[in-house]
Amino acid sequence: MSFWLKFVRDSNLSVNNSTILKYSMALADRFSTIEEFLENDDNELTKLGITNQADRIRLMKQARLLDDKVNNEQKKQSNYLSDESSLD
Repeated sequence: MSFWLKFVRDSNLSVNNSTILKYSMALADRFSTIEEFLENDDNELTKLGITNQADRIRLMKQARLLDDKVNNEQKKQSNYLSDESSLD
């Protein structure tokens, strides 16, 4: 759950710590990965008790940013490895 707690905190929601914990627990119970989270929509977040539309938008935005960051890091790693192999 620590991943989801950090994720929710990093989403810049204007909610109290109790709500952050509630959202984190709901996301941890439902999703294993950011990719799995992104496969769902607003309705799924509403079903999880995240009823504030601004919160749902910020969470989705944070998920996209995190996913882009991970994908960019993987591309860099892949490019580095292919550059290293071409030196052999």
